[in-house]
Amino acid sequence: MTPGDVRGVARVLSARYELMTPVWRRYLALEDRFEDVAGVIGQARQGHITWLEQAFAPLLPRAPGPLRARRVAALFAATEIYVWWSWRAKLGLDAKQAERTMTELLEALVKSWRTAPQR
Repeated sequence: MTPGDVRGVARVLSARYELMTPVWRRYLALEDRFEDVAGVIGQARQGHITWLEQAFAPLLPRAPGPLRARRVAALFAATEIYVWWSWRAKLGLDAKQAERTMTELLEALVKSWRTAPQR
C-alpha cells in the first residue's frame, strides 16, 4: 500500500480486522477491568495512530498542531476496530460492505480536507 492510498488503507484494515475482531472484542471487554489488558490495548491504539499517520502522510499537515491532531483523530474514528465490529455484528454489513463503508468515510474525510480552512 502506498501512503495516501485511501482504498488501500481500507483494504488492508478490512483484511486485518476480519482476522482480529473476535480476539480484540474479548480484550476490549476487559480493558477497564485489568490494567495489563488496558496497557496492551493502549499500545495497540498508539500503534494504529502511528500507522495512520504514515498511511495518510501525504494528506496530513506536516507540522504537529491542532489541525493535524484533529485529522488524525478523525482517521482513527473512521478506522477503529470497534467501529468495524459494530458494522459487522450490530448493523449486519458483510465484510465487503464494511470495507466500502470505511472507504467512503475515508474518502469523504480526505475530500473535506481539500476544501476546509487550514487551521
